[in-house]
Amino acid sequence: MRTFVFVVFCACAVGLCSCGHKEPALVHVFDSKLTAKELQALIPPFDKEADSVEIRQEYIDAWILRQVMLHEAQENLSRSEKNFDRLVREYKENLLIDAYENKMLSQGLDTIITAEEIAVYQTDSDSTEVLDTELIRCSILQQRKMELLKSLRKEAVSKAKEKGEVLFY
Repeated sequence: MRTFVFVVFCACAVGLCSCGHKEPALVHVFDSKLTAKELQALIPPFDKEADSVEIRQEYIDAWILRQVMLHEAQENLSRSEKNFDRLVREYKENLLIDAYENKMLSQGLDTIITAEEIAVYQTDSDSTEVLDTELIRCSILQQRKMELLKSLRKEAVSKAKEKGEVLFY
């Protein structure tokens, strides 16, 4: 009888522990789990007419493949081959700089191009052929963009130097 009570107690304890706030996994791959909530976050809003079961299965299959390949990479690459810290830092820095420059360009780039500017561009062009007006507009905007970026970068460095944030050793 004591054994029976102990078994019932253990079963209840396991049952209570499993009733926690953790969402059950749909798929287990090695040490990773995919829950319904995580799957839903992976799937973008889609057409109501589309087959949602098929779409869910495609995302699950892609997730499984990703987890298996990640495991294989972890198992088969050396520590130095897996060290991406510098690359990740540089990529993040480049994304931040690009976002800042795009914001500044959207605020300060003059996109109005006059007929006179187009005429001047055509006369200054080395080409003897008549260039398409849209091509000229794109060239002028690209030139303005490069000049504005150069100016923004120069100004940012000057500000940092004035604040004493740029030090040479």
